[in-house]
Amino acid sequence: MGHTQRCAPAPGGSAEDSIFADSNDRLRTRSIACLSCPGLSEGLCVTANERWLRDRKYNPLRACVDVINQFFYVPFIQMGQCVLEVGCGSRSPIREHCLKVKAHWEGVDIAPEYMGRRTIATRLESVERLSFPSEHFDLVIGSQTLEHWKETGCRPECGLYQVFRVTKVGGLVLLNVPIYLHGSREFIYEDYGRIARLFEPYAAHIDLVAFRKRHSPFAPLHFLARYAPLSKRSAYVLDIRCIRADHLVAPDVRPLRFARRWLRELMDHDADYLLFKALRKLRIGLIGR
Repeated sequence: MGHTQRCAPAPGGSAEDSIFADSNDRLRTRSIACLSCPGLSEGLCVTANERWLRDRKYNPLRACVDVINQFFYVPFIQMGQCVLEVGCGSRSPIREHCLKVKAHWEGVDIAPEYMGRRTIATRLESVERLSFPSEHFDLVIGSQTLEHWKETGCRPECGLYQVFRVTKVGGLVLLNVPIYLHGSREFIYEDYGRIARLFEPYAAHIDLVAFRKRHSPFAPLHFLARYAPLSKRSAYVLDIRCIRADHLVAPDVRPLRFARRWLRELMDHDADYLLFKALRKLRIGLIGR
C-alpha cells in the first residue's frame, strides 16, 4: 500500500502555509486571515466585497472559493493525473486547468442543468453511487457541494466513503463548504467535531482551514441575522483537505429513505431553524430579499 504523502507549500507560501504542514497530528485546524490571503493581493476579495455592497444578492464567499481553487487546489494538478470533481455544475476552473496541463478530468453531478445551463459532468450520478473503479483518481475535488448531500438524499458518510474509495491510497480529497450559511446541520452550526468524524474513517490526515473567518478589513457576513441562535455569526468557507488512508471500511448506516426533502431536513434540523428558513423563503419570494 502507498504511504501517506506530504504536500509541498502552495506557490509563494512557506512551509507554515503548506496545504498539509509537517505534523504528527492526524487532525489540524487553522484559519487564514483575509489580510494574509493571496486573494487580497490579487484583488479578488476586494472586487467581491465591493460587488456585495452594491448587490446584497451576491455572495462574496464566492471569492474565497475562487482563491481556494486557484491557489490551493490547482497547483496539485499535474500532467497525466486523473482528477474527479464532484458537484461540478456548469462551469469548472478545475476542468479548465486539467485541459491546460493535460490531466484527465471527470465530473459528476446529479442534475443535467444548473441555473439554466447544461452541466459539464461526464457522468450524471449520485456521489453515493459512484461508478468509477476503486483507487482510480489522484485527486478528488468538490466546491460547495458536501453541505447539500443530505438534502438531496445522500448520507454524507456513504458519499464520502465512495469519494475516498475511488481515490488512490495517499491521494488527496479536497472539499470546501460554507459555514453559517446553509446546508446540513454541522455546517450551519460550525460543528468541527461532527465534521471531522465524517472524515476520520477514511482519512490518514485531515486539515480544516477557514477562509474569511478572520474577515478584517471586510465587513462580517451575517446571512443568518434573522435566526437568533446564530444572528451574530459571520459566514465563512471551510476548506477540508484530506489524505486517503490505506484501508477503508464501508459505513454501517442505512441510506436515507425519505423521498420528500422536507422530511430529510426535519431529521437534521431543529423546528425553529426550519421555520426561519420557510419564512426567509417567503420573504424573498415577496420582496426579493
